[in-house]
Amino acid sequence: MALMNPSHSCRSTRPPLPVLVLVLVLMLIPALVPGCARVDPDAPSFQIIEEEGIPVAETINGPLDKAPLFTCEQVLVLREDPARPESMLFNPRSFSYGPDGSYYVGDDGNYRIAVFDSEGHFRKSIGREGGGPGEFRYMTLQCLRGDTLSIFDYTQQRTTWYRTDGTLLATMPSPNGRLTTRFDRSADGIWILEGVSSNRRSAGPSVTRRRLVMLEPAGEDTLGVVEVGREPNMLILTFQTLEGGGTAMSATSLPFAGSHDVTWVPGRGILASDGNIQRLAWYDLTGEPTLIIRPGMPDRPVTAEMRDVFLDRLRASRREREAELGRSLGPLPEYSFAEQVGFWSRTTVDDAGWIWLLDARDSALHEEGEPWLHHVISTRGEYLGTALLPATRFVIRDGRLMALITDPETGEVRPTVFRLIPAVAGLDYP
Repeated sequence: MALMNPSHSCRSTRPPLPVLVLVLVLMLIPALVPGCARVDPDAPSFQIIEEEGIPVAETINGPLDKAPLFTCEQVLVLREDPARPESMLFNPRSFSYGPDGSYYVGDDGNYRIAVFDSEGHFRKSIGREGGGPGEFRYMTLQCLRGDTLSIFDYTQQRTTWYRTDGTLLATMPSPNGRLTTRFDRSADGIWILEGVSSNRRSAGPSVTRRRLVMLEPAGEDTLGVVEVGREPNMLILTFQTLEGGGTAMSATSLPFAGSHDVTWVPGRGILASDGNIQRLAWYDLTGEPTLIIRPGMPDRPVTAEMRDVFLDRLRASRREREAELGRSLGPLPEYSFAEQVGFWSRTTVDDAGWIWLLDARDSALHEEGEPWLHHVISTRGEYLGTALLPATRFVIRDGRLMALITDPETGEVRPTVFRLIPAVAGLDYP
């Protein structure tokens, strides 16, 4: 048997120099290339800190789960009976679910609330057309709290409260004679008025402002203001108390830019959102901030392909309109685009306090017949992930999603109920 060469048996295990250089380069890439930094596996993904005494909820390393958090199962379509004309809906605009298991539809074209039982059969009507107490001319179901329906009539500038059994509780005009787009009263009697006003400056463009004003129960003294202002190609949001403190937020209103909203959520407070700079804020009924939410979504640049798809859709829509009119509308106007895709274009809060954000890119480039992509924020402000939902406007109560779904064949609007089913293990949805 031949003896082994000692020089081979004691061969060095150190890699050759080219391999060492390659390893070193690969180790340095995350530090040299923006956006390639390694994520520390032990770093917290969510934290609540304080800034100037206000809690701030931050999601740091992305959502909890990148898979869809929920599946949506259709369980019920409210039934209209042609043999019963009173069951037929005309231009329904709002839809909710009551504690007695019934469904309540704001049937605007018939100036009433149409009530259906838990199996989807028509039961009764609440309200009618007219100018007297409990009567409507241009109404919408604002909300359903407990056994109380709150219905706003824009034409008559008043809110009417009914019990779900049909008992008329009160019909009241807008406090202080203010022009409003909706108003309601909190459980402790504070008035919340939502309005829009336009202020033309002596120099420069006019400014349109949308605001929530909180009034004390007598309707005279103002407790706080949360205001939204709009200028050409720019939204300027200012959230302020009467003492003048607050935070300014701004973003463009160009294609793909995120939208902005401010709304009162009964039992929760006031939610203000900025879909461009990725910020949500809860306020109490005096206009003081109680929680700021930074979801930590990744940046998304607007690409040339996205711009082309957007413009192609505009051209197709324009051609359809020209065919209807029988004349040319001229060349397509020039459009400017935001540099970054907005994060969301609509904000919805369910009865458990979770926030559902309609994805801005999906809403701009949405394919007909496909579900809509939403981002989901928990009650404590953590960005959990996404969900595919059947509509952009809906109400979620007790795990039921209620939406007005348009039949693609007939064009009729059908009040439809879906069940939200958690699809991720460990997801603690109320």
